[in-house]
Amino acid sequence: MLCNICHKNEATIHFKGIFNDQVFKIDLCEECAMKKGVEIKPELALAEFISTLSDLNNGLDIKKEKRNIVCKTCGLKYSDFKESGRLGCSNCYTEFANYLTPLLEKIHGSTKYKGKAEILQTEIEKIENLKQKYQELKNNLKEAVEKELYEKAAEIRDQLRELKKRILAEQKNETK
Repeated sequence: MLCNICHKNEATIHFKGIFNDQVFKIDLCEECAMKKGVEIKPELALAEFISTLSDLNNGLDIKKEKRNIVCKTCGLKYSDFKESGRLGCSNCYTEFANYLTPLLEKIHGSTKYKGKAEILQTEIEKIENLKQKYQELKNNLKEAVEKELYEKAAEIRDQLRELKKRILAEQKNETK
């Protein structure tokens, strides 16, 4: 995969995020990443990543007294989880749910696991729905031409062109 900036070097740094409910992905080579001020570390510790995300996001500000919530089962403090990036037991998920939920949504875009198969199925359904709408518009176009409603037919034709572009784009995304 080539770098999104120089389009020459192999991309080794990959960012994926959500902005205004739109998922975006940026792939950079090390050279372009350094030019853009991205600090490159061989390994970014999960704990450091979680801590950085929490500190950057105002919506995840956690007051100091709340950081001392303790799991009743294993005794792990939330502040210790932030440092280590590891939960102590399965009950920690319940005890820290109010803080983990926004964190998981920030990192993964959701709190529910969606494997590749489920995501692929969703993409296939989306394409099928677009194709069905395309067929409906095609029938409407035929009907408009038969009734000599040429302005309406022209509007439908334009909608068909746009829809065709969307279908092709979705099919292209599906194969990635």
